[in-house]
Amino acid sequence: MFGCSSTSDDSKDTVQEVAVPISNTEILNQYEAWQSADLKTLFSNAEQKMYSYTFDKEVLQQLINNEETAFFRFFLGVQNNTLEIYCSGLTKERQTVDALQKGEQQVCSFNLKEETNSKSAFDITSVKSAAVRKHILDKSAATDYLKNWEVAINDSATLEDKVSYDGTRIKHFTIGQEAIAYLINNDNVASVALVLGLNKENKMTTVFYGKNRAGALLSSKTDDSPVLDFTAPCPTTCD
Repeated sequence: MFGCSSTSDDSKDTVQEVAVPISNTEILNQYEAWQSADLKTLFSNAEQKMYSYTFDKEVLQQLINNEETAFFRFFLGVQNNTLEIYCSGLTKERQTVDALQKGEQQVCSFNLKEETNSKSAFDITSVKSAAVRKHILDKSAATDYLKNWEVAINDSATLEDKVSYDGTRIKHFTIGQEAIAYLINNDNVASVALVLGLNKENKMTTVFYGKNRAGALLSSKTDDSPVLDFTAPCPTTCD
């Protein structure tokens, strides 16, 4: 089992995140802070803890219900020496739909050995949409991503290359709205958790899990819920 709990002092047993809007000016300031942040200092806490960023299902569903929303974009920023991740909907022309929403940072714990040995109950052949299928990540591969990220953040000498393309740190990740819509179209999913991982190209990437109301990520072999990745990072896919 893979569970996450709020980093705030007023966390509760049940999870119901509140969307926090952020202005374009603030996200720009945080993006600039991310580009210049000292990685060793920034990820020093993460060396002992795995973090996720949780986005409320209702907020995501509202964006999906907006016929203009074609993509979701997840921006990286730094505030008070803490890595933050924000989400917005995008039109086909890559214009922002509604205000950006801040993901709630949470501490995660899970049994890596158990997750590695588990076999996914999710049947990818049941997914008819190619736009969704291309984003589904095998659960054992997802666990490898998380394990490799844990190793990466402890190696400050090579970490810069892992979070960058051609000398520029990753600004954001983009995914088609169909994939997020598919992930949350499940009565057991109360929110979506984004966890950072290290992909087969040895680059930082996003791993998306559905999360139930108790705060557990639907990651085990008994959970009939997909794990998503294969987002487009900027760089190299910018618009």
